[in-house]
Amino acid sequence: MAALSDNQAPAVVQAVTHFLPGDMKWSPEPARPRDIVATARVRGSGGMGIRTVQAGVLTDRLDRDLPKDHPAIVDFHKAQPIRRLAAEPGESPASLADRYALTTDGVDTVVLRVKNRTELSECPMSAKRGLLPENVMRRIDDLAG
Repeated sequence: MAALSDNQAPAVVQAVTHFLPGDMKWSPEPARPRDIVATARVRGSGGMGIRTVQAGVLTDRLDRDLPKDHPAIVDFHKAQPIRRLAAEPGESPASLADRYALTTDGVDTVVLRVKNRTELSECPMSAKRGLLPENVMRRIDDLAG
């Protein structure tokens, strides 16, 4: 936010665009990725969304073993209500997370998070499903706490 308040704002802002802080939260201050990219848009900066599925946390299953107290494991369990929400219309949690990032005000592009061809083929389908309605965005934010 300090860089965006400078007289010369950056051309592009790279910001985490998922809804759980996990292992990307390094400071005691609240994470504010949606505020960052929205402010970037107001300042005329582009917005690049990264880590849309939070390193696998917002998928059906993690692809690696981690200690039980690792932030990714904690958030994986915390994301169970998000998985249920995604399943309501028959969507994968990764697709829902991608659409959340694309719907975030100020995000112009996202960095794909694929690890295999199945995930790669799902990305265009997520984009075709379109932006999420505001009530779904609010539900996700409420579920993520």
